[in-house]
Amino acid sequence: MSYTKRPDLKVSGDRAMFELEDGTLVALHIETTRDPVTNRASYRAQAAAFNADLTPMLDAHGNPIEAECTFSPAPEVLAAKGDDGIGRELALLVLGEPASEDPDATAWSDDFRTSASIRHALAAADMTGPFDNLHSIL
Repeated sequence: MSYTKRPDLKVSGDRAMFELEDGTLVALHIETTRDPVTNRASYRAQAAAFNADLTPMLDAHGNPIEAECTFSPAPEVLAAKGDDGIGRELALLVLGEPASEDPDATAWSDDFRTSASIRHALAAADMTGPFDNLHSIL
């Protein structure tokens, strides 16, 4: 898996654009808030797929193809990796890339990684839509 940074392409908001190895454009956004219950930093990473003309890619139901996740690191993880380190791990996660450096610091399960990956969302989008052949499969 790989990606290319595409700072030459702009979409709305403060999203950064990347191009996957298959040519798919992906806009990435990460924001940090404070969780009012735990008082931990809470990160939200979002990835959205775009066509070459910078219109959102849609699945068979007409919904934008997106992936997102939230993560509230333990204070010792945040202290060890820093804000940029956590942001990098989340960016790699939603891009569907392997973790960098110390994957034990975030210890995300395979299911969590799959559900957060824009690559998985793109693959699932190809499988969505109505069953037109119900009479033939039953």
